[in-house]
Amino acid sequence: ADATMARMADGGWILTGTMLRVGARHGVVLWTSPDGKVWKNWGPAKIAGNGILPGDVAERYLAPSVTVAGGKIYLVFSDKTGCARIATGDTAGGRFVASPCLVEDAADPSLFVDTGDGAYLLWGGGHIARLNPDRTALAETPRFLKPDQALFAKHPPTGKDWPVRTRVGRAGVTMFRDGDKYVLAATEVTGRMRAATEDLFMAVGPTPYGPFTMRMLAVPHAGTGSVVKLDNGGLAAVYNPRCEDNFALFCEQVGLVPLERAPDGRI
Repeated sequence: ADATMARMADGGWILTGTMLRVGARHGVVLWTSPDGKVWKNWGPAKIAGNGILPGDVAERYLAPSVTVAGGKIYLVFSDKTGCARIATGDTAGGRFVASPCLVEDAADPSLFVDTGDGAYLLWGGGHIARLNPDRTALAETPRFLKPDQALFAKHPPTGKDWPVRTRVGRAGVTMFRDGDKYVLAATEVTGRMRAATEDLFMAVGPTPYGPFTMRMLAVPHAGTGSVVKLDNGGLAAVYNPRCEDNFALFCEQVGLVPLERAPDGRI
């Protein structure tokens, strides 16, 4: 569950998520693949530092995320006390050094590294804060990202899920850069099909802080995930539905769904 994926510097793939049924139930489990098809299970990452002991089976982490930038692999997770942390390493099978607690009571944390090496911690459904250069502390007061309120001057149609002015999603927030735009993605369980569907919504802004467009339903039934670049230059969303979504193609598995663009460039 809650799988996220990233591309390695050599073109390979790296994946993490929350183990549900089989295998190790502690730590941050990693898989890598040279081609996105044949995968190697590394088991729990060797995370240590700031009170974390490698192999501690009491360390149960939920919804970890993986980011690759500047030749480093970053694992972002909430520890067993609920504190968001970042563990930094060079290889999937190597040692990762954990940061101190960055934010308390932070669910679904993720990392966005911008061009120019600026880095931001995101968590929940849209909280964001810039990190200091060594990514061991917040460099500013957190803020919450939501659609630009000016876009709601005219009332949107009633009875729709998408025109929500207070958020882009409720969980699993992540960010990526699309050309000169910043795309904020988050999931939300809606009742748009008279059943619990967990969909991925996106909004676009000129800066990591917005102002953002109204949210758009980008990937229905996707579950919590991330967006990666394909070998052909296109984008794909990690597709990882929960079994509670009766309309999902599968559940408790990980797949990729290519993203398409509207004529105006929107994903």
